[in-house]
Amino acid sequence: MDALTELAGWLQSLHLLRPTLLWALLAIVPAAALWHWRRRDADVWRQSVDAHLLPKLLVSGGRRGWLGFVLAALTYALAVLAMSGPSWRQTERPVFQSSMPLVVVLDLSSSANATDLPPSRL
Repeated sequence: MDALTELAGWLQSLHLLRPTLLWALLAIVPAAALWHWRRRDADVWRQSVDAHLLPKLLVSGGRRGWLGFVLAALTYALAVLAMSGPSWRQTERPVFQSSMPLVVVLDLSSSANATDLPPSRL
């Protein structure tokens, strides 16, 4: 239990400088769907083509194809995590403040008090 508490404290002190980059991890889901559909299409070929022609048509993947996808997804996830900027210290991010003055102009002349649009334009 002490090791679990220590791990929780360690994870709480970890901060990400660019946490919005973690949204890039969602790209793994469409990649997995695409991989699955391509694999399913290969199964259709296996059912409809003669066995002696299959090696010429298909690139055999077997378990290696599945393992390759998992390794590619893990590598991508680690790269995204590294780009998100893990840090042990939380840094202060400066907030953008415009240094340009703001000017508000109001037309208070009698033409702004015209009666064509009820009530008045003021």
